[in-house]
Amino acid sequence: MKQHRLIIDASHTHVRAACNWLHETLSRSLTNEKLYELELATSEILTNIVRHACDDAPPTCCIYVTVTIYENMVRVFFVDNGKQMPAFIASSLNDTSRKTTLPDDLDEGGRGIFLIKSCVDKARYRRFGPHNVMLIVSSRE
Repeated sequence: MKQHRLIIDASHTHVRAACNWLHETLSRSLTNEKLYELELATSEILTNIVRHACDDAPPTCCIYVTVTIYENMVRVFFVDNGKQMPAFIASSLNDTSRKTTLPDDLDEGGRGIFLIKSCVDKARYRRFGPHNVMLIVSSRE
């Protein structure tokens, strides 16, 4: 098991830097397809944290990213001190009982949840005290 950590300010500039860091961290551990899917999910998650949880980066909002590489899977944790995810979005993200479908064209949101769940094997969200914790898991093969 190998673990890598990154702390960034919640800004769009740092989202790109974090995705580059993730690519460097995982490029020798995943197939190109798996790496692309994790980068896409990570970019979506970080962008949503900046835009929604942190209201486009107040200076007090930080994002902690932890990547753990296991023999058969990769886990990525995102922790931020922004606003709590709305309950209906968290419920949709955490729901494993039904297949995720692309929202209607007229729906206000939900495409991010669809994208994230389509790219990884598992996605979960919880609120712990003042922190949002998001987990994504992907097999290495």
